[in-house]
Amino acid sequence: MLASARLTSSPAVRHAAVAAAGVALAFVVSRAWNLEPRYLVVFVAGGCLAAVGLGLIAYIRSLLLYVLAFCLAFASIEKSFLVTTDSTFVTSGIAIGPSDLALIGLYALWFLGICVTRQERVPRLTTLDKWVFAFWAVHILSALNSVSPILTVYEVVRLGKYVLMYFYIAHNLEWPDLKWIVAGLLFTIALQSGIALVQAQTGRLMGVGRTKGAGDLQYEQYTVTNFESVRRAEGTTFDSHALGLFMAMSLTIPAVLALSPVVRREWRLIAAGMLLVGLPALAISFARAGWLAFASAVAVILLCLASWQRWRRIAMVCGFGATLGVAAVLPFAGKIKQRLFEAPPELISARRETIEMALEIWRDSPWTGIGANGYMVALEKNFSIFEGDPYFIPAHNMVAFVLTEIGIVGLVVFTGFSIAAVLANRRLIRDGDTLVGAFGAALLASLAAFHVEGITDPIYATSVTYNLFWFLLGLTGGLTRLTAQRTNN
Repeated sequence: MLASARLTSSPAVRHAAVAAAGVALAFVVSRAWNLEPRYLVVFVAGGCLAAVGLGLIAYIRSLLLYVLAFCLAFASIEKSFLVTTDSTFVTSGIAIGPSDLALIGLYALWFLGICVTRQERVPRLTTLDKWVFAFWAVHILSALNSVSPILTVYEVVRLGKYVLMYFYIAHNLEWPDLKWIVAGLLFTIALQSGIALVQAQTGRLMGVGRTKGAGDLQYEQYTVTNFESVRRAEGTTFDSHALGLFMAMSLTIPAVLALSPVVRREWRLIAAGMLLVGLPALAISFARAGWLAFASAVAVILLCLASWQRWRRIAMVCGFGATLGVAAVLPFAGKIKQRLFEAPPELISARRETIEMALEIWRDSPWTGIGANGYMVALEKNFSIFEGDPYFIPAHNMVAFVLTEIGIVGLVVFTGFSIAAVLANRRLIRDGDTLVGAFGAALLASLAAFHVEGITDPIYATSVTYNLFWFLLGLTGGLTRLTAQRTNN
């Protein structure tokens, strides 16, 4: 009896029984409706493929999750639909790219796991989840007084895709996924740095992010006073400032892993190598805000090491960091010096003026803002500033930009959302000098870089950098969930 029960409970026997039942059902159906043999073959083959697909859901989902990680550099390579005439510094349509297709597949398979196979449950919302959805909700709320309702809808759709990516990673990340996700991040760093070096040295592939991969299209960078002749690397991002922020945020991962004692030596060496590979891309973005953002990220990492009392590693970071930093930037020292110390003061005053204009626009709708994605339209209406004018740019401050577009309510939610992300990473860091703590330090450093960059530029809203931000936030949510499960078990 026991042997019989064990036999019938084995997966092979169950699958064979299901297959036999399916063939029998197909035979009965074909006889009842007098179907041709080809329809019977299609019926049986389709059923078998569906059965195989359901059995491989877990593997396909892992693969698609890794696709998201390896596609981080390609968020700008997408096809846009329902495009409006407004196209500069706005989300001008509904875009679909490789990451979106992978995300659609992930949610379809997750739905099957919850509603069809019933092997999973609907996840409970965490504190960070609630703040994330509240941030999305205030974007919807901003449509009430939007200067361009259609543009606000497009931004709500775009943000919704990022929120869905965050939510999936936060509730489906598993420990074995980390190594492939890190591999995707390291691949992205190497790719961005390689493209950046080609752009800076030869001028080829320039504008590959703005022209959606069509590197042969005519493209000219916007000019910077006293820096007109220098090619500023952009990688696959929107512009050089976006590349600077992208590298500042992504380099925190290899930097921390290279220092973690729980990572095997060969992998620490690979992480250190990718850090060295990525630093030149950060340097030749010639984005001062990006450099400052990375410096703030390094400061956060050092503070985490100090909280773990790893004084030797702090000394090692300072020593090797100075050595690697000099080696990475020495070939570009003259241009970096020019960018830091010879930039005209008008650049700072112009940024201040954009903030003043933003605050004047904000007064038209202080509570819910003038509508997500509506800043450039409001700029045209309020100041008669159009494309081609030097001031036809977003407000160069993240707080002013958020306040103008989604109002006081939106800014309060954005602040709470940011604090919730910091606290979630802090809980990871409290795990100590472990792999979890290392990821917590890296993700908190990345978050710091994001906000420091925002002091001078709302470049976070561009596709590649914003996609990276939500991906890393998903890692924060996922690791928080996994550590809580480990503690409870």
